Amino acid sequence: AQERALIADALSELAKEAHSAAAKKVAVGKAPPVEEVQAHIALTTSELESRKIKSDLASARARLASAIGRATPEFEKAEGSFEGLAVVPALETLYSALAESPELLLWENELERNKAEVKLADAAAIPDITVSAGPRYNNENDDKAFVMGLSIPIPLFDRNQGERQEARVNVAKAEEEHKAALLSIRSELAQAYQSCSASFALAVALQEKAIPSAQQALTVTRKGYRQGKFSYLEVLDAQRTLFELQQQYIDTLTDYHAGRTAIERLIGQSLQELNI
Repeated sequence: AQERALIADALSELAKEAHSAAAKKVAVGKAPPVEEVQAHIALTTSELESRKIKSDLASARARLASAIGRATPEFEKAEGSFEGLAVVPALETLYSALAESPELLLWENELERNKAEVKLADAAAIPDITVSAGPRYNNENDDKAFVMGLSIPIPLFDRNQGERQEARVNVAKAEEEHKAALLSIRSELAQAYQSCSASFALAVALQEKAIPSAQQALTVTRKGYRQGKFSYLEVLDAQRTLFELQQQYIDTLTDYHAGRTAIERLIGQSLQELNI
């Protein structure tokens, strides 16, 4: 939102300069009055757009303040490497990094818990054998003997069958859910990778080729307009083209960072660590 506000301010300044230039040309009879009208419309439009963008910025600031537990923003601006671009690691590298995925680790813990319940149920199925030993006296003949006893609960082979079966069903279910979660996360990771990679390529193309060309075209057109070589509509068109490309660049960077964040959430670590 801050970057969009900066672009909107720059566009307003361009519109003011264009309006001033058009007014001067009309005043000396070098341009028809309609050009000043067109320039005034463009200036008004840019100012309205700037107000809207600044309103969006104020809302974004309020949301950020709320997210960090503040009633109102206590900061002047948000700082970060918004234009910082880095190549995304290969998809196979990201797949390998899924071993640290928080979501998969949750499913693995659930699977281990179910396996532990199977062991517990199996252990409960083994009957408790009671062994007793001690001397015995026969009062009739005053004999003494050492006696041992062994007791085994009956039935012997049908203890805890229901719980054992349920525990094994839970393990099978957990294994299937773990497999499904892995497939789902791999699919989500592939989509985030494709989106992030495409945004990276587009952002680089806009940054290195499209925007510099549009800036050069606007400079040439504005200079030519003052010399009478171009019409105001051509200046307006060049100005609009640059503005749209700059806005597209901001949107593309936003998509790129959103894609990186999605990837890092899925693999449970920073992409910077993988790039090293």
